[in-house]
Amino acid sequence: MELVVDGSVQEKDNNDSEDEEDAKRLAEEERKAVKRLKKEEAKRKQLELSETLKRQREEEGGGSAKKVKKDKKVKKEVMKERALQGGVKVKDFIIGSGSQASAGRSVSILYEGSLKKDGKVFDKNLNKKRPFKFRMGLEQVIKGMEVGLTGMRVGGERIVEIPPEMGYGKKKIGGIPPGSTLVFSIQLVDVEGRG
Repeated sequence: MELVVDGSVQEKDNNDSEDEEDAKRLAEEERKAVKRLKKEEAKRKQLELSETLKRQREEEGGGSAKKVKKDKKVKKEVMKERALQGGVKVKDFIIGSGSQASAGRSVSILYEGSLKKDGKVFDKNLNKKRPFKFRMGLEQVIKGMEVGLTGMRVGGERIVEIPPEMGYGKKKIGGIPPGSTLVFSIQLVDVEGRG
């Protein structure tokens, strides 16, 4: 192929198409690396939250990890991930033995919500003195949150993964992009009322 530069005819190097292919390949490799790093960051943040909740629990028990293990009301057991209604997934880290969350009952929780895509935290309440409180079954929270909490017992801790259809769907809410899968780390603090 001929190319006119400064009034003279020069042969254009066929390396342009090779350079474009190399650029595309590098861009794809970079995209995959960024995606992998974001997933690793999300897992790291979930582990940090779990550790924070564990420290808070130990502080409530007088600062002794042994005291928490001896407490008959809290059973420590990491379970496999389970799929629930609407594609909601839960993974328990601690199985509580207190009252059970169900429709019609008021629940108090400590939580941290993040985006599954990149681990970015969009909301949290880890204030033990003022936990987030709502009545289940009244649509005061997204549907996936209620599904993920149903059956959980006071003293329990779990990760709840909520697909877009059970979260905010195609709506952009604050820092949550449309179509986002949400991940909540939750500690159930209290349950009141009858279900």
